[in-house]
Amino acid sequence: MFLCKIRKPILWVAIPSAVDVADRLGAKLLLYQVSDKYDANEDSALSHDIIRKMDQQLKNRAGVVMYSGRKLFEEADVPHRYFLEQAVDFDHWSRVGSGELEIAPEVANIPPPRLGYFGAIEPWLVDQNLIRRASHERPDWNWIFIGNKSRGLEIEKLPNVYFLPAVSYDRLPNYAAGFDVCVLPWDTELAFTSYGSAIKVREYLATSKPVVISPLPEYETMSDVLRIARSSDEFLHLIDEALHEQGSELSSARQDAVRKGTWDARAEWVSNLIEETLSKKGKG
Repeated sequence: MFLCKIRKPILWVAIPSAVDVADRLGAKLLLYQVSDKYDANEDSALSHDIIRKMDQQLKNRAGVVMYSGRKLFEEADVPHRYFLEQAVDFDHWSRVGSGELEIAPEVANIPPPRLGYFGAIEPWLVDQNLIRRASHERPDWNWIFIGNKSRGLEIEKLPNVYFLPAVSYDRLPNYAAGFDVCVLPWDTELAFTSYGSAIKVREYLATSKPVVISPLPEYETMSDVLRIARSSDEFLHLIDEALHEQGSELSSARQDAVRKGTWDARAEWVSNLIEETLSKKGKG
């Protein structure tokens, strides 16, 4: 079996439903990257049982299983498992902290203070009760959500909540440049969300802006540079604290926390892992 005249490929898959294709490609080495708690995804068209079965088949057949979430990795019992920590395009996002970027007009036209978020905007993902309460109790704060918005959001009509359409990755730093605080107001009581590794948090940190997030196991080890809110009361308090942050020491610390965790560094790590695995199998 060959694909595009490639024989015995090194195959890297990152979704359970790829199991059938993976079986037919005759890979020299199969790497399976587990990025989410797939069988807890309520939006999937497949049943949880089918997803769970596919997931287990790939884990059994893969020579390397890489977990991109700390909680996923810690709960795993696969012997050939590795923790593939998320990364950030540091050079791309650190431009925000330089103060040289022009703020996108769509953001500049919204009065400060601005609390910014970009990414998926789902009714089950965003903590709408938190936003609704903040809108009522802190009417001077303006929330900005950037990304593809799903139907069913109850917070759409709030006067100080703004939804901007998704923008290109190249332009996104210009939007983040107008944020006073970067936020991740996720509902982490949900099983699927609680396993999230949220790459955007690293991107937030690279901007040097203050960051307030809902609790995620992925980022508990970075609590010295993140403000982690464990309740609605604390979320509001930490935003207020962030808005009054003084000095540049914390800004520098946030960038330093992710400076070396680049995609190039992760690619080099995976490359070395592949070489070591093939060497042990005698297939180098």
